[in-house]
Amino acid sequence: MKSAYELAMERLDKEQGASKKLSEGQKTAIAEVESRLKARLAELDIFFAQKVGALGDPQERQSLQEEKTREIARAKDRAEEEKQVIRAD
Repeated sequence: MKSAYELAMERLDKEQGASKKLSEGQKTAIAEVESRLKARLAELDIFFAQKVGALGDPQERQSLQEEKTREIARAKDRAEEEKQVIRAD
């Protein structure tokens, strides 16, 4: 029995036509983008953990957490854009 996700993906493929298969070069490039993203996320965690450790004010901690969330979203968006460019080639 197929999951709802699998059924939805099959419908999407039918609507859009057959999905384009990725070449080995594209797969490697996407893996490299994902690797850089993981490294960037780890870097952000360390950076913000050090900053939060030095703060005592809860409002400043909240502000810093919001900044961290924005930076993570920005990094993920950039990575997704890079992957879309690779897939389009």
